[in-house]
Amino acid sequence: MKNLESGVRDSDSTYWRGPVKGEEGYALAYVLILITILTILSAAILHIQLFRRDLASRSVDHIRAEYAANNGIEAAVVAPLPVARADSSFSVRFPDSSYAEVTVFHWGFFEEVLSYGYANSARVSRTALLANRLSENDSPALALANLQHGLTLTGKALISGNVAVGPRGASTGDLPGSVEPYQLPVYGKVLQSTSPLQTIDTSLIDEETSFLEMALPLSHRRRIDPEYSGFVIDTAGYIDLSELDDTVAGVFSSGNLTLIGTVMKRGPPLSIVAAGNITLLPGLVLDGPIAVVSTDSILIPPHVNLINSLIISPKSIHLQRGASITTQLISPVINCASDTRMLYPSLLASLNLSDSSGIKQLIRIQSGASISGSVIMRVGRGIPFTDAVINVERGCEVTGAICTDGYLTMDGSVDGFVRTFDLYFYKSPTTYLGWMRGGVIDRNKLPVGFLIPFGVTGNGGMEVLSWL
Repeated sequence: MKNLESGVRDSDSTYWRGPVKGEEGYALAYVLILITILTILSAAILHIQLFRRDLASRSVDHIRAEYAANNGIEAAVVAPLPVARADSSFSVRFPDSSYAEVTVFHWGFFEEVLSYGYANSARVSRTALLANRLSENDSPALALANLQHGLTLTGKALISGNVAVGPRGASTGDLPGSVEPYQLPVYGKVLQSTSPLQTIDTSLIDEETSFLEMALPLSHRRRIDPEYSGFVIDTAGYIDLSELDDTVAGVFSSGNLTLIGTVMKRGPPLSIVAAGNITLLPGLVLDGPIAVVSTDSILIPPHVNLINSLIISPKSIHLQRGASITTQLISPVINCASDTRMLYPSLLASLNLSDSSGIKQLIRIQSGASISGSVIMRVGRGIPFTDAVINVERGCEVTGAICTDGYLTMDGSVDGFVRTFDLYFYKSPTTYLGWMRGGVIDRNKLPVGFLIPFGVTGNGGMEVLSWL
């Protein structure tokens, strides 16, 4: 007989017994655990998908911000001159809603452009130096601006390219100890003019001189103006630049200052100012828009690495033998010793920063030295021509441009072009004007894409000189 009420089946019965005590609810627990696992797994997959989507969006925004920053640099390149000149700011908005905030800083004879690109929450910065292109129709090998003198070539003097001179033209001559060429050693046209030739843009260079005079600490100045809130006042006379915080805008010393360490600067310039001598110790690295300004002379030894920096002295700058740098040197007197190297886009500029009539101006490029860039002199008021000379010695090499409204002793080699008021050398007991006795100028060897600094005539528009 089957006992259906007890839930227990007989041995031959098809009915199962009911649940045993303690087994109730196990199936529900298994289902809940399974649902929980599936929920967690689904949430994880969804989170990963959202993360990937957010990552892709961030990547796209970063790329858009990068393009915006680069386009901000390009906007400064093509901007009209009053907008793109020094210490100005502007913004540029683009169709994809990204935008760039652009600041143009006065940086010696170049311009530094700092551009921040924005796209949603992404921000990217780009920094570049700008210079001028050389106008193709304004680039003779030699331009001699003094209409009172002609050009006289003797010895091994040689010019490859056109020559622009006054109405007296060009000829050969004989000097004691030199052999007069049997024909005029000019491989190009001789272009005679009765109108004054411009060697430099004096208004732009005078503007630069005024700006640099304001940057120099005066002898009675004992503190930085309140507007320079980011300056560090240093009176110890020694500073390790490696220890500077990135937010520091500059260093000021009321006396002599010794520099050591490494600093790489991107963005707004860093100024290092001393009311005294500045000593650069071997191993020093200044990379980026960093200005070193002294009220006294500056000595640059070998094993110092200066890249895109700015060195300023109202007295003199001396580049010691074996030094190799890429920088702008601005001072009345600049001496490049033998075996020194200045790499493109370096610049030597002789300016009368103290505006005194008793000072001498001299750029001396000694035999064995090599300059790649531009050499400029703007003669100060009241300075006689014998005290304002660029001396390119025999055996040195200049690749680029030499431009002066003063006098040039041209005995070395120039792969590029020369613009000078007059040529000059002294051989006792005679002063010779308009003579080249052995130098070589080859306009055809000027590197393609060579850019000229502001203040050199022949401006063909701005272009990026280097990315920082």
